[in-house]
Amino acid sequence: MVENDLSLHLADNMEIEEWKIGMYRRRRRRISRFASSTVIIFVFYSLLANIGGLHISSMLRNTYITNFKKKKTRGDD
Repeated sequence: MVENDLSLHLADNMEIEEWKIGMYRRRRRRISRFASSTVIIFVFYSLLANIGGLHISSMLRNTYITNFKKKKTRGDD
C-alpha cells in the first residue's frame, strides 16, 4: 500500500515537472518570437530613418551649397 502511494506521488511529481518544463518552453518560445519580431521592426525602421536622414541631409547640403554659391557670386559682382 505504501509503495502504491509512493508511486502515485512520484507520478504526480513527474506530471508537474513535465507541465513546468512545457510552460517554460512555451514562454521561452513566445519571448524569442517577440524578440525576433522586435529586432526585425527595429532594423526596418532604422533603415527607413537612415534613408530619410540621408535624403534630408542631402537636401540641406544642396540648399546650403546653392545658397553659399549665390552669396559668393553676389559678393563678386
